[in-house]
Amino acid sequence: MTDEEFSKQFHLQSTPLKKIQLAIREGRYTIWERYNPPNFSEEYLEPVLNLPDKTPVTRKAPRKSGGAWYMKKKVKKKVVNTKRLCPHCEDDSDVTQKKVSIIVGSESFMTTTMVCEKCGSYALTPKIRKEMDEWGRKFTKNVIEPQPIFSESTHRFAEEMANQHGLKKVPLFRALTAFYLNHVVNLEDFQEIKNYCDKHPSRKLLNKGERSKVSVPIRYLLYRKIQIFSDVWKVPHSKTIEEAVLFGLTALSSKEENFAKLKVIAESLEQFIADVAQAA
Repeated sequence: MTDEEFSKQFHLQSTPLKKIQLAIREGRYTIWERYNPPNFSEEYLEPVLNLPDKTPVTRKAPRKSGGAWYMKKKVKKKVVNTKRLCPHCEDDSDVTQKKVSIIVGSESFMTTTMVCEKCGSYALTPKIRKEMDEWGRKFTKNVIEPQPIFSESTHRFAEEMANQHGLKKVPLFRALTAFYLNHVVNLEDFQEIKNYCDKHPSRKLLNKGERSKVSVPIRYLLYRKIQIFSDVWKVPHSKTIEEAVLFGLTALSSKEENFAKLKVIAESLEQFIADVAQAA
């Protein structure tokens, strides 16, 4: 319904209640009253559509932006309360179903889930994660832009590797991060391989020179991987990228050695970078 059609229909309604019901059906309303953040959930407007015709409605004085119709009758919020152990605060508290805003980088995802009344932690069910992923995949822009810090040697070696594959340095950093989080950290012998790379002579070379930041724009799917790793290891997003890049460059620089496991990883990484470059 266009603005003109809605205005016409609005003024044709016989009672203030019918005007409000029309506004709800057409999604043309603003809720001013808050109980607690987040605001009064839209699902509680649905009962208004079935109220008796004689339900009292009061019209406030016109505002600068125009008149407004208000209902004095409050619609009681229906909440689901259960006693259960919160895994975050480890308290047998009331858990209430609420609408929450989940921060995803520079964006926020709205959903309804169970929230601990004591610590505010909320449940991320498989259904919610699936909905969030479907929502995030629609983004054509970056959701975060961490600024990892690398030495002059790392920047120089990364430029060299990127040129070999027809890439720029920052896309190479994203590729190294994606490979690390998708194909390395879940390996059964990950810790053994990581320790080997951390102590490798090439790592010392990669840490030489002055250190400087670089912005690495990240889109949703890679953000999800970075967020999970950062949550598990309690490190910032930038540190996750630093770890992934240094591991990848160390693996590429030592692929000719006799450590078979690392050699296999380095070969897979080279193919992964080649695939990324071809898709770019």
